[in-house]
Amino acid sequence: GTDGTDGTDTWSTTEVLTPATNTWSPGPNMVSARVGCAALPLSNSRILVIGGKRDFNDMPFLSRTWVVDMASGTSTPGPKMSCPRYFCSAVMLYDGRVLVIGGSNNSNGNLFTTEILDLTSG
Repeated sequence: GTDGTDGTDTWSTTEVLTPATNTWSPGPNMVSARVGCAALPLSNSRILVIGGKRDFNDMPFLSRTWVVDMASGTSTPGPKMSCPRYFCSAVMLYDGRVLVIGGSNNSNGNLFTTEILDLTSG
Protein backbone atom coordinates (compact mmCIF):
# COMPACT_ATOMS: atom_id res chain seq x y z
CA GLY A 1 0.00 0.00 0.00
CA THR A 2 0.93 3.66 -0.13
CA ASP A 3 -0.46 5.11 3.03
CA GLY A 4 2.70 4.52 5.15
CA THR A 5 0.95 4.51 8.51
CA ASP A 6 -0.64 2.30 11.12
CA GLY A 7 -3.10 5.04 12.08
CA THR A 8 -0.77 6.47 14.72
CA ASP A 9 2.75 6.71 13.30
CA THR A 10 3.94 7.50 9.78
CA TRP A 11 6.93 5.68 8.30
CA SER A 12 9.62 6.18 5.68
CA THR A 13 10.10 2.44 5.21
CA THR A 14 9.02 0.28 2.29
CA GLU A 15 8.20 -3.42 2.06
CA VAL A 16 8.46 -5.80 -0.89
CA LEU A 17 5.98 -8.61 -1.52
CA THR A 18 7.28 -11.85 -3.03
CA PRO A 19 4.12 -13.27 -4.64
CA ALA A 20 5.53 -16.80 -5.07
CA THR A 21 5.87 -17.21 -1.30
CA ASN A 22 3.33 -14.57 -0.23
CA THR A 23 5.92 -13.04 2.10
CA TRP A 24 6.96 -9.46 2.81
CA SER A 25 10.53 -8.28 3.28
CA PRO A 26 12.07 -4.88 4.10
CA GLY A 27 12.77 -2.57 1.16
CA PRO A 28 14.77 0.66 1.01
CA ASN A 29 13.82 3.65 3.14
CA MET A 30 12.39 6.76 1.52
CA VAL A 31 13.89 10.20 2.17
CA SER A 32 11.04 11.14 4.49
CA ALA A 33 7.91 9.56 5.93
CA ARG A 34 4.80 9.80 3.76
CA VAL A 35 1.08 9.25 4.17
CA GLY A 36 -1.50 9.56 1.39
CA CYS A 37 1.04 9.37 -1.43
CA ALA A 38 0.70 7.56 -4.74
CA ALA A 39 3.26 5.06 -6.02
CA LEU A 40 3.86 4.02 -9.60
CA PRO A 41 6.24 1.33 -10.86
CA LEU A 42 8.88 2.49 -13.33
CA SER A 43 11.48 0.50 -15.26
CA ASN A 44 14.61 -1.04 -13.74
CA SER A 45 13.22 -1.76 -10.23
CA ARG A 46 12.36 1.89 -9.60
CA ILE A 47 9.19 3.35 -8.11
CA LEU A 48 7.88 6.91 -8.38
CA VAL A 49 6.44 8.17 -5.07
CA ILE A 50 4.09 11.10 -5.62
CA GLY A 51 2.89 13.78 -3.18
CA GLY A 52 1.22 12.98 0.13
CA LYS A 53 2.26 14.57 3.41
CA ARG A 54 4.69 13.69 6.19
CA ASP A 55 2.06 12.74 8.77
CA PHE A 56 -1.64 13.19 9.53
CA ASN A 57 -1.09 16.54 11.25
CA ASP A 58 1.56 17.89 8.88
CA MET A 59 0.87 20.85 6.66
CA PRO A 60 1.52 21.64 3.93
CA PHE A 61 0.81 18.76 1.60
CA LEU A 62 3.72 17.82 -0.66
CA SER A 63 4.31 18.67 -4.32
CA ARG A 64 7.59 16.77 -4.47
CA THR A 65 8.09 13.35 -6.07
CA TRP A 66 10.87 10.87 -5.39
CA VAL A 67 12.25 7.97 -7.39
CA VAL A 68 13.01 5.03 -5.10
CA ASP A 69 15.49 2.57 -6.61
CA MET A 70 14.65 -0.79 -5.09
CA ALA A 71 17.91 -2.39 -6.33
CA SER A 72 20.35 0.19 -4.97
CA GLY A 73 18.25 1.30 -1.99
CA THR A 74 18.55 4.97 -2.92
CA SER A 75 15.99 7.76 -3.38
CA THR A 76 16.47 10.70 -5.74
CA PRO A 77 14.26 13.72 -6.40
CA GLY A 78 11.77 13.37 -9.22
CA PRO A 79 9.89 16.14 -11.02
CA LYS A 80 8.06 18.67 -8.87
CA MET A 81 4.31 18.93 -9.37
CA SER A 82 2.61 22.25 -10.09
CA CYS A 83 0.60 21.94 -6.85
CA PRO A 84 0.65 19.74 -3.73
CA ARG A 85 -1.45 16.57 -4.00
CA TYR A 86 -2.62 14.27 -1.20
CA PHE A 87 -4.37 10.96 -2.05
CA CYS A 88 -3.96 11.45 -5.80
CA SER A 89 -3.78 8.72 -8.45
CA ALA A 90 -1.26 8.29 -11.24
CA VAL A 91 -0.86 6.30 -14.45
CA MET A 92 2.06 5.80 -16.82
CA LEU A 93 1.36 7.10 -20.32
CA TYR A 94 2.48 5.28 -23.46
CA ASP A 95 5.32 7.78 -24.01
CA GLY A 96 6.84 7.37 -20.52
CA ARG A 97 5.33 10.49 -18.97
CA VAL A 98 3.12 10.22 -15.87
CA LEU A 99 -0.46 11.51 -15.61
CA VAL A 100 -1.28 12.59 -12.03
CA ILE A 101 -4.99 12.74 -11.28
CA GLY A 102 -6.98 14.60 -8.65
CA GLY A 103 -6.31 14.33 -4.94
CA SER A 104 -6.63 17.21 -2.50
CA ASN A 105 -4.42 20.04 -1.29
CA ASN A 106 -4.31 22.48 1.59
CA SER A 107 -5.69 25.55 -0.20
CA ASN A 108 -8.28 24.21 -2.65
CA GLY A 109 -9.63 21.08 -0.97
CA ASN A 110 -10.51 18.40 -3.54
CA LEU A 111 -8.68 18.79 -6.84
CA PHE A 112 -10.49 18.18 -10.12
CA THR A 113 -7.33 18.69 -12.15
CA THR A 114 -4.62 16.58 -13.75
CA GLU A 115 -1.03 17.23 -14.63
CA ILE A 116 1.66 15.48 -16.60
CA LEU A 117 5.11 14.77 -15.15
CA ASP A 118 8.07 14.30 -17.46
CA LEU A 119 10.54 12.00 -15.74
CA THR A 120 13.35 13.15 -18.02
CA SER A 121 13.09 16.73 -16.74
CA GLY A 122 13.86 15.92 -13.07
